This record gives sequence, C-alpha cells and structure tokens, in this order.
Amino acid sequence: MTGVMRIPLDLTNPGQFFACCGLLELASRKWSGATGRFDNCACFIECVGSFSDLLADIQADTPDVLDPANPMTSPLWLTKFGIRLDWWQDEFGGGDSFKTWAGNEKIVTKALAMHAKFIPGSFTELNLLTASSVLHERSSATATVAPLYFDACRATQAKSIDIGFSTDAHKMVAPVCVGLEYLCLIGLQRFRPARYEGKRFRYSVWPCPLPPMLAAVAVSGMLPETHGSTYEFQLLYRTKYLKGFMPATKIGEQT
Repeated sequence: MTGVMRIPLDLTNPGQFFACCGLLELASRKWSGATGRFDNCACFIECVGSFSDLLADIQADTPDVLDPANPMTSPLWLTKFGIRLDWWQDEFGGGDSFKTWAGNEKIVTKALAMHAKFIPGSFTELNLLTASSVLHERSSATATVAPLYFDACRATQAKSIDIGFSTDAHKMVAPVCVGLEYLCLIGLQRFRPARYEGKRFRYSVWPCPLPPMLAAVAVSGMLPETHGSTYEFQLLYRTKYLKGFMPATKIGEQT
C-alpha cells in the first residue's frame, strides 16, 4: 500500500525546498518507485513506507568520511542509501558554487554534528524543516558548530549588523534547523538550481508526482510541461568567502 508523507514548507526558503528534494532522494533509495510533488505550502512524497521508517534509516546511517586527511572538503558516504556526497568539489557542474563554508570550517564536523541530532523522536513530518537545536561537535558536549546557512531565515541574520549586536561578544549560540540543513546537504547532490546572470539562481517546483531523476530536471526548469512555479534567489556573502542562501522571490508560473 502506498503512503504519502506531507512536509510543510515555505517555497521562498531555498533551503527548505532542497531539503525536501533530499528527502525525496532518500525515499527513492529506500523504496523503488517513490515520487515527490509540491503544492503551495507542502511537499508530498509517495512511497510504500512511512516517515518513521525512513527517519530510522537516516538515524542509523552515520556519514562515512572518505578522505579523513581533508576534513574541510572530504566526500561523505551514506552506506544504507548508497549515496556519495561531494557536490562541493564539483567545479565542472557548478556544485561548488553552493559551498557556503571556507577557511577552517570542516564539512566533516558539520555533517557529523547534524546527523547526531537525528535521534528517536527528534522529528515529525510537521516539524522536520523547522525543529531546531544547538549543534555540538560529536566528541564534545560544549564545543559548538556553526550551521551551513542553507536556511534563508538564518542566513539573513548572519551578521551582527543584521541583528544589532554581536552574538560572539555575548557568547550566544543560536539553534539550527537541523533537518533542513542536513537534508539540503543531501538534496544538492542531485538537485541543482539553474544559474542566471552569474549570481542569481532559479528553481522550479512541480505539482505532479515525479521520481528523482525527472524531478532533478524539473528543478532546473528544463521540464516545462510540469507547469510549476519558479523562484529566484541569490547567495549572501557573510564574509569574503562564507556564504548563505537568501530568501527567494516567486517570478511566475511556467506555461
């Protein structure tokens, strides 16, 4: 019997959209024939299993580090799902455009810290993209970890000038929408927005059920018969090298 997962989301938040794409990717790896679609306020994933079953596999699948000598950029491997995550090394296909971390920040540390928050009872379909908690290094109860800033709500408050004071000076640590950030990290492996005029990116949604292979084409706007809405966003440069996703603007319906 086919079931339907319903994940509420804000389509103007690129991180939430690509997180749903990541969830669709995982569902299709677990259950052949899984499909996904969107309406104005939710993502629907149709498959033969349940959200709790999928979440259990996500919880059990700790990312393997494929290049321990390079924790800043090492590819990751999800054994249960058979997915290699390395889009941030993809210069040819433009995946590296969305690498939001730099300097001494390590993707290995961030990914393991996020995955550690996937514990039994941590998420429901309703709060998957909005439930938040403070990230800590896997080997420490006190050392905190910064997010990837895929969450457009968080990225727009990334600078001291945005909120009116320095959180570092007050030793404040803001919680992170972990489900959003982790699933977006997975979603960007296959699903990519189309680049427009250098610094602008567009993604399209689709209202009819599609498997990941076709959905990835629809995202880039190359499947116009899906008649989905299109959204445009830019990357926020938090520093010279650190970036984040800005909120998107709906630019119209495909016809």
